[in-house]
Amino acid sequence: GPPADPVFAISWNGDNLVLDITTSAENGPYRFGIAETGVDNGWMGEDCLEGAFGGVDVCHTVPVDGHLELMHMDAVDDITDGMTLFKADMAPGLTYYVERNSLDFQGCWTWGENTSIYEDVGCDVVTP
Repeated sequence: GPPADPVFAISWNGDNLVLDITTSAENGPYRFGIAETGVDNGWMGEDCLEGAFGGVDVCHTVPVDGHLELMHMDAVDDITDGMTLFKADMAPGLTYYVERNSLDFQGCWTWGENTSIYEDVGCDVVTP
């Protein structure tokens, strides 16, 4: 059967968002999305869901060691894989998403402010 669910942790290094996934690396690869669900018309350009938002459609690649640090950028035009518009003071309004898309194991997990957008695409809700 599939491996146990990974364990996820979010932290902040200044205004850089840090994700750590505790699991064996061969269970990847993983991709990471963030959605600003806690405010009206929040930033959804990094949500990993279909379609661009504000011209941006980014889903962040997690390195094989499971440690990802996203560099905070102030300009929408600078948001690419590994760069984020989010910063620490936005954390209470954020919802997180991780997907595993390997040949053997597929699935996704969500946690945070409002997981319904990811539950709608079949993700499991977790409590980090």
